[in-house]
Amino acid sequence: MKKSLIHFLLVAFHFSFSANDSTLTFSDKGFEGIFEQAANEEKNVMLYFHFDGCGGCVKMEKTAFLDPNVKQYYEKNFVLHEVNTQKGAGIQTNQIYNVQTHPTFLFLNSQGEVIHKVVGVFTPSDFQQEAQKAILQKRTYPQLKSQYESGNREVEFLYDYCYAMENAFENKAEYIQEYFKVLPSDSLSSPRNIRFIYQFMLHSVNITTPFDSPAFQYMLNHPEDFEVYFEKDQIATRLVRVLYATAYEAVEAKDEARLDEVMELMRPYDTGQDYIFKEMDGRATGLLRVPNMEWGLKMMYHEKMGEVEKYKAAEKIYTEKIWDNAKGLDEVAWRRAKQTNDMEKLEIARSWSERSIELQPTSSHVHTLAFILFKMKDLESAKTQAERALMLAEEEGKDSSKIKILLGKIAKEDRP
Repeated sequence: MKKSLIHFLLVAFHFSFSANDSTLTFSDKGFEGIFEQAANEEKNVMLYFHFDGCGGCVKMEKTAFLDPNVKQYYEKNFVLHEVNTQKGAGIQTNQIYNVQTHPTFLFLNSQGEVIHKVVGVFTPSDFQQEAQKAILQKRTYPQLKSQYESGNREVEFLYDYCYAMENAFENKAEYIQEYFKVLPSDSLSSPRNIRFIYQFMLHSVNITTPFDSPAFQYMLNHPEDFEVYFEKDQIATRLVRVLYATAYEAVEAKDEARLDEVMELMRPYDTGQDYIFKEMDGRATGLLRVPNMEWGLKMMYHEKMGEVEKYKAAEKIYTEKIWDNAKGLDEVAWRRAKQTNDMEKLEIARSWSERSIELQPTSSHVHTLAFILFKMKDLESAKTQAERALMLAEEEGKDSSKIKILLGKIAKEDRP
């Protein structure tokens, strides 16, 4: 009796493990054969575009692809074919579709016509819903695109179209702004529009909901409504990204009044922290690192205006503000060294870099100092610091290729 029970449990465990480990089954017919197979089996085709080392692809393979409902639905309705865009026959296949973002899923009929497209990481249920759209030919990306081009600007349609465009990784600010134009202003506070504003504030870190738009102003003035659904730091990241871009535009336009207006709103967020932008699925896809936004922008403005003394005064305050921020000091020192050959400005960059090393003597920080010294034509000191950076990189187990390139440039300049 005990042996029978143990045998049953082992069989059940094996069955459970096998079921959970079962992934989507891709056709071995090759690209040319999948459409004939689809016609014979009266199915559509799904092409999975990926490459080795793609983080989003791995996440899909470990989640949605292993879901038994997804597996059953996809294999029942589609001939599945994977396209490694960087290897073998997949390179040639991708020349037809020119997929640049991974993972991409193209749904086609048996004649090879694209009937739907989605890009990115999806939950199992959402991934199955996208397949259902392709099967039903309802609210698919090509269908919605055709309606848009025919002039449909109804609010519900534009809402669906923005999400279809987002899933196809082809969204643009104009579509999002068109939705807000036709949306009644008193609808901004609804849960679905709070999500919409949050999700579409940025697209691939490009701003799609500008500072002057009602949607941005609503998030700026009512962050508590968004905190019900989203993390505070990600709400702040979206706000800061738009505020900083708007302030930078004011600098470029030499509009001091606009700059002061935006900096006043930015001040509560000007803490010296890094703002890491995360997509809806949690992937980090952008970074805004500005050690002190206010005085950094003031420096830019005075330089743009040719106000030398005001620039120097702002630079002095800026240095005081970031003096204990090792990463920030290194960041601005490196950026300045890349942008200028002015010896006075490089000397300030050198002081920033030396302070960052005093706080955190890492290979990256020492590499920055070596680069600044190289720009200042102090080749002997540059070589000493580059060799030190190389030694530290080896101790830290970090990539040293850029340090070696700098050492090569120093050696070339040092030749008699």
